[in-house]
Amino acid sequence: MGDPSRCRCYELPDEDRHERPGITRSRAHQRLFQQFEHSAGLAGASSLVHTCPAIVTIPDAMTRLTRITEHVYWLPPGQPDRPSLCAVVGGRRTLMLDGGSSRAHTKEFLRALAAEGAARPFAVVYTHSHWDHVFGGIEVDAPIVAQASTAERLVALAAMDWSDEALDLRLAAGEVSPGHVANVREELPAPRIVEVAPADVIFHDGLSIELGGATVSVRHLGGDHSAESSVMYVEPDQLLFLGDCTYPSPLGALTPERAFPLHEAILAFGAERYVEGHHPSIVSRHEMEQLVEKMRLAERSVVEGLTITAPDEDTANFVEAFTAGHSSA
Repeated sequence: MGDPSRCRCYELPDEDRHERPGITRSRAHQRLFQQFEHSAGLAGASSLVHTCPAIVTIPDAMTRLTRITEHVYWLPPGQPDRPSLCAVVGGRRTLMLDGGSSRAHTKEFLRALAAEGAARPFAVVYTHSHWDHVFGGIEVDAPIVAQASTAERLVALAAMDWSDEALDLRLAAGEVSPGHVANVREELPAPRIVEVAPADVIFHDGLSIELGGATVSVRHLGGDHSAESSVMYVEPDQLLFLGDCTYPSPLGALTPERAFPLHEAILAFGAERYVEGHHPSIVSRHEMEQLVEKMRLAERSVVEGLTITAPDEDTANFVEAFTAGHSSA
């Protein structure tokens, strides 16, 4: 979990960052930012134990905002590559988890949240900097909270050319996949304007944000998908927001050096529910524990050259990912 004494380590971005290409700030946003330190209740991690309500079953086909715990609202993932978005609604303020893949995606989320009578998010915290998780953050017009490496990447994304021509060049150079290009074009039709909000609050190992009756503890864990990856643990709801951290790398690879410590850290939170970036239903603790066992079996089969008889889809996918990771080692 890291040293709790370091979890208070955060810093403010340089003023010149507001002037970088593609980065936009409103006066209202700047006022919110000035109030952030006083209202967020930033603190080191706590290790409280609470009784969790019964598990909520969410139909896989559901694509509307749903209240999944006492404090958490969830908008499931959708096409073309929209990830899960959550809002943690406390007695004093609301925190948004991940920023969405476009202004349109985030507007949909904010409208649905307002229809539930919840306060507009006073801040947004990012799991990592992949485009589908951050391009909508500008729409919230609120302070952005991000891990240090994520914050650096946001500045780079803002300076990039996102025209069709630039996407084609990156595809031809092998820098991105055809699926990535297709998803960006569908989510953001040309001529597209991409505005990437910079990080306002930057942490290193983690921080905790008190919302009034609910606390969100943010921890940097890394992983194969992105070394930036952070997760958000919501108490007392015992819910862990994972983003994409459990997924393979962009090249489809998993490595035991990253995957196993990551999942051990995930299970150490004691969560009873898990929200993954692109999984259409809530994952229970039992399901997460089963996935870890399948992962261990798959990795052992790759290393020892064993054949798994009639593997299920999860196990087969793990075998493929660990094979890719082993081949690239």
